[in-house]
Amino acid sequence: KTENLTNAIALKAEMERRGHTVVMTRTEDIELAAELGPDLERRCQIANDAGCDCFVSLHENGYHDPDAHGTETIHGTNASAKSKQWAQDCLDRLCMATGMRKREVITQGITVLVRTDMPAILVEFGFMTNVGDMTTIRNDRAAFISAIADSAEAMFGVGNAASKPA
Repeated sequence: KTENLTNAIALKAEMERRGHTVVMTRTEDIELAAELGPDLERRCQIANDAGCDCFVSLHENGYHDPDAHGTETIHGTNASAKSKQWAQDCLDRLCMATGMRKREVITQGITVLVRTDMPAILVEFGFMTNVGDMTTIRNDRAAFISAIADSAEAMFGVGNAASKPA
């Protein structure tokens, strides 16, 4: 969770640098509700109430086999065509930018992907249970963040960085 929050804060900074408004569901290591289900519902509510253009959830995978490795993206079971397109575009850009093994785009009924009103994806940077993946994630964090930001801009438009002071 610490790595995920670090990645999310880095993505927020990059998107804001590019002139986008970013709404975070959390900026520190806190739970939004005492139980997981209500916590996830609260995250959806925050995004839906803000009227966001898109929603991205950042994660690192885990598996009992330490040889499992690579990057994947996920869209919801009720995903729009835009979510599916974004999941593929983001995966392609991530792997090109970082050299990570391309796994696949997965369809799952994850709460934050099926209960948000906007295109939504979940990004699995790599496997925290794989030493090589974690080394790449930590050493190339900026490449991961730039690839996700580039994909979001390709799908939803560029920000208004020109009107912001340098």
